[in-house]
Amino acid sequence: MRLLNQKKPNIRLNAILNSIRSVMSIIFPMITYPYVTRVLMAENLGKVNFASSILSYFSLIAVLGLTSYAAREGAGFRNDKIKLSNFCAELLSLNLCTTVFAYIIFGIILVMVPSLHPYTGLLIIYSITIIFSTLGMEWVYTIFEDYLYITLRSIAMQILSLILMFIFVRDINDFYWYAAINVIASVGGNIFNFIHVRKYISLKLKFNKNIFIHLRYSIVFFASSIASSIYSNIGNTLLGLMSGDVAVGLLAVAIKIYVMIKSLIIAVLNVTTARLAYYKYNNMQDEYNHTVSKLIKTIIVMLFPVVIGINLVAEEVIIIVAGSGFMQSVSALRYLSIGILWSILASIAGCILITSKQEKKVLFGTISAAIINVIVNLLCIPFMKQDGTALAIVVAELVVLIINGRQCKGLVKLEKISNVILSVFVSCIAMSVFCLIIEKSITIFVLKLLLKVIGGGFIYIIFLVIGKNEIALEYIEMIKKFR
Repeated sequence: MRLLNQKKPNIRLNAILNSIRSVMSIIFPMITYPYVTRVLMAENLGKVNFASSILSYFSLIAVLGLTSYAAREGAGFRNDKIKLSNFCAELLSLNLCTTVFAYIIFGIILVMVPSLHPYTGLLIIYSITIIFSTLGMEWVYTIFEDYLYITLRSIAMQILSLILMFIFVRDINDFYWYAAINVIASVGGNIFNFIHVRKYISLKLKFNKNIFIHLRYSIVFFASSIASSIYSNIGNTLLGLMSGDVAVGLLAVAIKIYVMIKSLIIAVLNVTTARLAYYKYNNMQDEYNHTVSKLIKTIIVMLFPVVIGINLVAEEVIIIVAGSGFMQSVSALRYLSIGILWSILASIAGCILITSKQEKKVLFGTISAAIINVIVNLLCIPFMKQDGTALAIVVAELVVLIINGRQCKGLVKLEKISNVILSVFVSCIAMSVFCLIIEKSITIFVLKLLLKVIGGGFIYIIFLVIGKNEIALEYIEMIKKFR
């Protein structure tokens, strides 16, 4: 057995790196999105997002659940280079087959569905993401927890996309350029992935009977991804069909902010998935329990002030990001802020189930949520429009949380978290009181927003320290060491 003598990555450092990547993914859209919304306006922005939502289904067919399956299975034997290289070769071969199949289905649907013909150009542009996602082999970097490379590559592509955005998106009709630049930002860096991956594995194709074994297991992840995509994207599709491009554009602004903030928090969760799979594979239950407990505590400290903060500054955020013409997006954003809470907690439960090889239970939760999501959309869109779709997402996320949370019983033994919850609760109250005082006493827009965000955040941290919140104190000590 040939082993890779690699130092075990530091979870806290990876969490910081992934958070930096997420912060940068928030900062760059905050620079470009206000510009894009004012140039393209709601209708053209809606066209781009509608095309993106349609193409996402074909991307799922190409991936076929292999990303999640590979990250879980490969993490267990990542130190065995020969075994891992064979595993990756088989998965890449299978992924290329599913990619070809996805393109065939995409071509047939595009020709046979007349309502998609006006979006042909946009759909073809977004279809490039399918092959580049396959060649990117992002799951290899997840297996090895190589978040330094991922972070540097991501920042480089964001800088390039920022430059291209201001060069080529200059007119209301430049939405094709906007779509193309989105593709570059999303998968352009995968070219470097394909070259850099040789650091970890011998890159080759391998078509054998093991492909069908991988296919059998990945199908469960695929079905779960389809169900999850339905309750994430079907709202855009239904909203576009029932209320038009303007409503989709209004929702797109709220969704953009929702996704940016959610990605920052979920960055902490993502870096632990491979480590939890490693602990499970090697029967290290104590380490598994401790890591899950620390993850939940960290997420609680980050999550609750974010949810409350969004509600306190929703109007200001919409004005900055999209302008006063998108004020109808405010209520959708407030709905979605609650969805962040349910979504992150549900993701933790899902992570526990998947690393415990209970993915069929995750599938049940996501299918249930997808069904509920479609029903709520059909009921609410006619009289709530974009707010109805936002509400449907919130309800779907809550359904996933309830089902997945109940299924986790007996899989992990959590450490005491009541002290963390109490200190967070008190700190959030203090932050809210401060922000409400600012709201009533300050009328200057920029000053009011800065005081709410910076001052409210400072108040929150101070009360965490006063309450001796263990997570806050740990990160403060870590910052001191870097000085």
